[in-house]
Amino acid sequence: MVEALRDLEIVWLEEPFPPDDLAGYRALAAVSPIPLAAGEPELSVFGFRDLIASSSLAFAQPDIARCGGFTGAVQIASLCHAHHGPVCPHTGFSGGLNNLAIIHLAAGLLENALLEWMIIDNPLRDLFTEPLPSPKDGRLSTVSGPGLGLDVDRLTDLGRRP
Repeated sequence: MVEALRDLEIVWLEEPFPPDDLAGYRALAAVSPIPLAAGEPELSVFGFRDLIASSSLAFAQPDIARCGGFTGAVQIASLCHAHHGPVCPHTGFSGGLNNLAIIHLAAGLLENALLEWMIIDNPLRDLFTEPLPSPKDGRLSTVSGPGLGLDVDRLTDLGRRP
């Protein structure tokens, strides 16, 4: 199947197997003209260690909400850096808080980071945040303000709704 996709300019093939199917990842990476990306369901640096050590991933995709927060994501990024592999943090259909955290992770840690950014309408994205930054020329900017840039008063106001 991946051979049939060769000419479609696909950047990566995401999560073709469960994360613990290391043999599947190795076998597909050996024949695929499309780079493989995985990791969004991984819960710790240890799962990423095994995926990265399998030498089958072109992109590791930690999700900061699942992999241990900033601490886990930094550990995973360090592991990727040691193995010369790029990190592309996962956002998917996450809420705005997760997206803000991932933007800050990418800005503070990763040089020329790739960042998965969903352009599909997602009401969760803006629920607890002002509208998130929009990509311009393929780049995102961090939001201003302390911490993640979240307006905490808005969270309080949301809690008072009937």
